[in-house]
Amino acid sequence: MSARLKHEEEFVLENLDRPIIAGSSGMAAGATVGIAIGVLVILALVVLLLVHRRLQSNHPKQHGILAPSKPAEQAPPTRPDAVKPEKGQSQVGKLVSRLRNIPAIAEDSTKAKIITENEPLSKTNKKGNQKQNDEANHSDLPGVIALPVLKPAQRAPALQQSDVRKSVLQPAKPVKPENHTKIAQPAQQFPLQRETASWKPVSAVKPLVLSAEPDAIYVNEESTAAPDAGAVRLQDMEAFLNKNIGSSELTQEFSSMPTNFGFPMTDGELPANRHKNRYRNNLPYNETRVRLKVINNDPNSDYINANVVKGAVSNRRYIASQGPKDENECTISDFWRMIVEQEVNVIIMVANFVEKNVDKVGKYFSYDGQVSLPDLDGTVTILTTKTTSYCTISRLQVELVLDGVAVVRRVTHYHYTKWPDHGVPTETLTLSSMLREIATSHYNIHAVVHCSAGIGRTGTVLFDLICYDHLQASGKVNIMAVLKDLRQSRARLVENQVQFKLSLQLLDELLFGFLTVKSTDDLEENKLPQLLEQCPGWFKRLKALPSPLTFSTASWKENAPFNRSPDVLPADSQRIFVQGPGGQQQYVNAVRLDGLQGDEAYIVTEHPLPGRLEPFWNMVLSKKTSVVMVLNAQYDENFPELFPSDGSTLTAGPVKVQAGAQLLDTPDIVGHRLTVTNGKTSASVSVYEVKGWSRGATCPPDVTAIVSLADVIRSSPSTSTGPPTLVCGDGVTACGLAAGVLSVVDRLKERQDVDVYRTAVKLRRCRSQFFVDESQLQQMLLAASTYLTNFQEYCNFK
Repeated sequence: MSARLKHEEEFVLENLDRPIIAGSSGMAAGATVGIAIGVLVILALVVLLLVHRRLQSNHPKQHGILAPSKPAEQAPPTRPDAVKPEKGQSQVGKLVSRLRNIPAIAEDSTKAKIITENEPLSKTNKKGNQKQNDEANHSDLPGVIALPVLKPAQRAPALQQSDVRKSVLQPAKPVKPENHTKIAQPAQQFPLQRETASWKPVSAVKPLVLSAEPDAIYVNEESTAAPDAGAVRLQDMEAFLNKNIGSSELTQEFSSMPTNFGFPMTDGELPANRHKNRYRNNLPYNETRVRLKVINNDPNSDYINANVVKGAVSNRRYIASQGPKDENECTISDFWRMIVEQEVNVIIMVANFVEKNVDKVGKYFSYDGQVSLPDLDGTVTILTTKTTSYCTISRLQVELVLDGVAVVRRVTHYHYTKWPDHGVPTETLTLSSMLREIATSHYNIHAVVHCSAGIGRTGTVLFDLICYDHLQASGKVNIMAVLKDLRQSRARLVENQVQFKLSLQLLDELLFGFLTVKSTDDLEENKLPQLLEQCPGWFKRLKALPSPLTFSTASWKENAPFNRSPDVLPADSQRIFVQGPGGQQQYVNAVRLDGLQGDEAYIVTEHPLPGRLEPFWNMVLSKKTSVVMVLNAQYDENFPELFPSDGSTLTAGPVKVQAGAQLLDTPDIVGHRLTVTNGKTSASVSVYEVKGWSRGATCPPDVTAIVSLADVIRSSPSTSTGPPTLVCGDGVTACGLAAGVLSVVDRLKERQDVDVYRTAVKLRRCRSQFFVDESQLQQMLLAASTYLTNFQEYCNFK
């Protein structure tokens, strides 16, 4: 078949998905006849082309679309909006264009006229051939004209993966195709310039192999220097993020980026639009703002406080919006008009309707029932809802009337419910899980992201989704370029350094947080040996990761006498600040550790030097610590006793420590109740000593000792007052393993799975010397298995 004939055939097929809505009200009969003739002619041409192609090729049919003989022979992908034929176009192209220009005719202005569009998720085999969906998805709504939509193949062929173990970017889940509706002649949107890279399915992205070779994760500066010196390749992202999360260098680069690029915002300042803004100092750029269709002959009815955001690829589009208002001047109807006119299929909400008794978002939908849109003769209804401890995923249906045409649209709504009233979430596991669900469940996505103002939380989410899209599309991303694009689309997106750090942590969790997760089934006795064999590779990779930590304060000459070793210092970002009863600052070689539920889950310190018991106990009092765990309970002149053992009182400056009743005495642990005071503050503190764990030993005699300790701490109601404090000889060897076991047990109870490698990565961001060899990673797995076996009364998920 000639190249021209083939091009004409693909032009017809790829453009049949444009909506054509016809009827008979108020139009001449000739127009109806013309439409019918046009449809018959184009169908006849299609049939002839298909028969001709069948005679020329032995490839099988795929639901009316003939499979291409070779991927290399496919016509270049055409943008869906590139529909106007140029001069000299073939008769087939001209005929299609004529049909496109026939005006929509509503048979009844009150009857819904919608077209249901398929959104199939592509699958590719190893040869790169495309597989189409087995059947078209027809709408089940009453009064719907459902037409099968033929989509052009715009997917890159899959990479060969015979030598690959696992992809970083999780394959998209095979979900039921979503129903989308279109109205006749949708509103025109500002055509933001985008990179037109071909989209790759998740399975086609070059994966990151969890190699045991340390060199495999270092950033190759030569390879990333051209053509974009700021771009980081996918295989280098783990090292890049581990080095830069919380680093001062990247923080300074973030601070130097303008929050507002000075583009005009005059449309939002017009008197007619001023009350549509939730905050006076948060306005959209004129150039990138979403422009609604004008209604009721009101030229200002096109305004909504929302911006189109530059993305990575054309089929992954985003809008940043403020939360709809329902007070002063309600913008809920405008919000839903935007959803329909812009053909949005996903809404991401990262705020709650009310926070600290203040309305943050107008109720544009309700979990309790239907919401009315009286000025649009419409309603918003929840069809389905799935609720987790951190988010609610709903299927919403909006029905409204625009220009006399009734429209029905269904969208997937993601509501993250754990964002605190102030600040940012203290953990990234839950939000990254929701973002991964969004990123991998929708092949084509046009999402509206909103919080209250539509800048801080909204920018954080958009940053991660767009970085993810870049990595999928091209295998690399320049994160500062993404930030610049965001702020050139809407001012102040990703508002401050805390949100930027959270964005990097979320991206790290989004990309790598699922690769080494193991279920409770993997911890069973017959499968455990296979897991233990993976620990040496994990340890080599862990040791090769660069660290972002700096130690300027701990390195001061005046602090040197208070450190047991110059090689183990508290990092600037994690150091504990201790204030004595008189207000004076006291230096302690101690760091705070991030945990599953917060950024100060534990405190870790070396055994106090002789004469340094006062700062130690002042730290316990100032941090409201109610539990102290002494992991190496051997005392001598260089490692003094922390409390009296005979019921007397230990005095260190103004601090007095008095021993009370014994709490428990098992083969592994002994517990004591102490009363500690410094003349200003007094507290009751429980101290637990692990028996037999010698200083410098990488592991205790029996892993059950740490598991028992974790269970005792977590079952004690007093631990809610402050973070538990871990003490060992050097502040590293035993403390790192104990913190790892405590974190693994926490996750086991909360998420019913474990991730030893990622737990170790996060703890080393707090103290880079943690985990001295692979045996400690193996101990964490053994501890998790022991907890499941011996403490099942606390594991209600078993």
